[in-house]
Amino acid sequence: MSVGAKITYNLPQIWRAGTDDDLKLQRALSTQGLEQELSAELGRYPGGMEETVAEDEIRARFAIRLLEKKHPGFFTVYLTGLDTEEHASGPFSPKSNQTLERLDALVGSLRAAAEKAAPGRATVCVVSDHGFAAVEHDVNLYAAFREAGLFSVDKDNKVTDWKAMLWPAGGSAAVVLADPKDEQVRARVKGLLDKLASEPANGIDRIWSQEEMRQGRGFPNAAFLVSLKIGYEMAYSLSMPLITAPSNLGMHGYVPERAEMRSSFFIIGPHIPKGKSLGEIDMRQIAPTLADVLHIKLAGAEMGPVPLH
Repeated sequence: MSVGAKITYNLPQIWRAGTDDDLKLQRALSTQGLEQELSAELGRYPGGMEETVAEDEIRARFAIRLLEKKHPGFFTVYLTGLDTEEHASGPFSPKSNQTLERLDALVGSLRAAAEKAAPGRATVCVVSDHGFAAVEHDVNLYAAFREAGLFSVDKDNKVTDWKAMLWPAGGSAAVVLADPKDEQVRARVKGLLDKLASEPANGIDRIWSQEEMRQGRGFPNAAFLVSLKIGYEMAYSLSMPLITAPSNLGMHGYVPERAEMRSSFFIIGPHIPKGKSLGEIDMRQIAPTLADVLHIKLAGAEMGPVPLH
């Protein structure tokens, strides 16, 4: 998120231990004294791993107070509760829908605060970073890799040696080689992945090559990418069976071609036409679009802004 960003007022989300000690790290990486100043009025600010909609409601109160006191020209707020709930109960579950309604109220409060702070000049944009898909099965690829001798662990399940390792991403997993030049290991891994993918019940959609990943701009250092079918998620068990009951009821991280992964983009402001559908846009256009609203240019942008008019 904004960890380490060179911005005027920064309350980043970060965690390490999942305890109150994380608050010390969070405060150290925040603008000096900012969290303490706001907490004196509003109470304790949530730690990085506190990601329910109830904690979002606290974050929104802090955001509104910061708007009122500091009057920033550009301001971002990250709300985590829907992601948390959709992992737990699945997309469009009753609880997820209730969470979305609560977040909708928070967005309304933030919009009202922005328009009060800058009457007639406030532009508000709502974006999501990914979509969600319902999950029915876990895929324990770590168990398959361990059984194939591609890595080993000690009695505490700590890795002691590895030739190929998985980098999980929810609905997909990259495969990295300890020695990218070891063609024998590469062939072993490809043979294992092809065998696993040949069985439809294993939930593997297809195996991406290194060149395909480079073209898609993902995992440039990986040898392969395992793309899972919707309904399957990457799991972490080191023991077989390969397919087990799901740990989550919702997941993201599937390849971008999946319609379920499409995210949201809404924008409203004094110079934004009302009721216009932008259709499907590229996420790389979002930052240039917001920069254009601010009348600035992003020198390193790969794409131009979305034509809003």
